[in-house]
Amino acid sequence: MKWKGVALAGRDELKKWMSHSDWNFAHKYFLLSAEVEFYLNNNLEEASKLYGSAIESAKKHSFQSELALAYERTAMLYESSLNQTKALEFYRLAHQAYMDWGGITKARHLYEKTLA
Repeated sequence: MKWKGVALAGRDELKKWMSHSDWNFAHKYFLLSAEVEFYLNNNLEEASKLYGSAIESAKKHSFQSELALAYERTAMLYESSLNQTKALEFYRLAHQAYMDWGGITKARHLYEKTLA
């Protein structure tokens, strides 16, 4: 599991950086932590909470592209747990966030893949 070590080391680095610049790194730390919980630890409940923290932090500090990514990854979590209603809700939020950011091609791809 080479990538597990990379993810955990990256998360540790982000936590250090977050202590110096919360506004710039908190959403990144929460997003990577959510990915670790979801993909490496199969802890969907904790992953959901961490994705929520990533979303709130990205909103608070106006990181639009990373807000869109956090919405999309949250949708994927719900899709994997067979909660299509929640998955579609978060895919819609991701689509709108990508549009607001100016990522038209990404928004179109996401729409065609998940919402069409």
